[in-house]
Amino acid sequence: PLERPRSAPSEFAPLHTTTRPRRLPCVRVGLTPDRKRAFEQLCHRLGGSLDASLPPSQVLRVCCQLLLEHQDVLLSEAHALRPMHRPPNDDHAAMRRFEQRLKLFVLRVLRVAPSARGPSM
Repeated sequence: PLERPRSAPSEFAPLHTTTRPRRLPCVRVGLTPDRKRAFEQLCHRLGGSLDASLPPSQVLRVCCQLLLEHQDVLLSEAHALRPMHRPPNDDHAAMRRFEQRLKLFVLRVLRVAPSARGPSM
């Protein structure tokens, strides 16, 4: 068999050395088509009100950051919900009640939690 000649490593750097940022790992969120559309519309309207581009992923990252910043208060207050058992995915009525209870808990805790934000914009 014929051997291909091996080329020497290039002594020149490529013209474009900028590297694209790696994509961040994803967390999947299950939404009904109606809820997904409503959330996307909310992000679009909110972005319009702020005069800024506001993709849904950015809104979700901010919500996640908000929960992480207040995790100590959330965890210390979680005892009020115990026991809270997550229902099976196919029990839609029970899942709605579970999520409603969790939503009200998070809202209550975030309303009383000391703000971690900096100066007003």
